[in-house]
Amino acid sequence: MVKRRFVLAFILTILIGCQSPEEPSNPVYSSRFKFEVKQKAKDTLTYQICHKLSSSPHFIVDDFNGDGLLDTIYESYISNVTKKPLSKVIDSLDWDKSIAMVYKMKPVIRLYSSIHDIDTVVITANPGQFGFSQFRSLGDLDGDRGAEFGYFIDLADYSNLNTFHVMTLKDNKVLDLFAFPIHEEISFFSSELFNGNSIIKHLQGKRVKYRFYSDSGVVSGVTTLNRRIR
Repeated sequence: MVKRRFVLAFILTILIGCQSPEEPSNPVYSSRFKFEVKQKAKDTLTYQICHKLSSSPHFIVDDFNGDGLLDTIYESYISNVTKKPLSKVIDSLDWDKSIAMVYKMKPVIRLYSSIHDIDTVVITANPGQFGFSQFRSLGDLDGDRGAEFGYFIDLADYSNLNTFHVMTLKDNKVLDLFAFPIHEEISFFSSELFNGNSIIKHLQGKRVKYRFYSDSGVVSGVTTLNRRIR
């Protein structure tokens, strides 16, 4: 019985460690959200388990600024009408109705993080979107020890063609590194990804290889990452 209680307590501790901290009471206007993560990046059991469980579209966990500590980046998807969080599935049975409703609610995507001194960043105030999709850490792509991250914006339209964005955090700024065309479904088939799970990978220095969508299907390209302040 004692052993069983110990195991249950251990599992509960891990799951609590994986949870996203509570959002600020007003994430729309909060310029900074302070939450310190003490574990060394990638060296703890909590990290290994959280990394598997962090498929939630609302936050990702990795060492994004290269200081050896875990950081969390959050997606804020909030109505500019009600000032409250929106569901990304408004009416799953009727796509036309979903599009009409999301335009009416005027959602805004913002990014905020657990890293001190990084202001909240507005990604888009375009009302015709359902927030991020494929929001994920991409690992260190430019050789500076900090992980990059990426996403595409799930547009409220009738096309599967889209753009994948590669982002980074440097000197307390959110920077655009690169963007390339994708197909929202085909581009993320495991057969089309590097090692079955990555749409972009680091080669050497700031050079990366990526999988983009073209008239010929999904093909590979190579580029050098250049920073641009968002």
